[in-house]
Amino acid sequence: MTDKTIESFAKLAGDLTTAAMSGQGAGLSLLQAEMQALSLLMPGATLPARSDAERLAADAAIEADFDNMPV
Repeated sequence: MTDKTIESFAKLAGDLTTAAMSGQGAGLSLLQAEMQALSLLMPGATLPARSDAERLAADAAIEADFDNMPV
């Protein structure tokens, strides 16, 4: 094998690893959102006391994750 071939394989392996990590991150973000939503449905669950600014900032962060959805 030539050095160029080895470098291309190494780059491909790095790209594959990056894609796998981003896929896992997306899955974990979805799992976290589902767990937070379900925790509010459990009997005895209470919302943490937050100011309006904190609530708006949290809502904006959640909405920012969904801005790439097609209309």
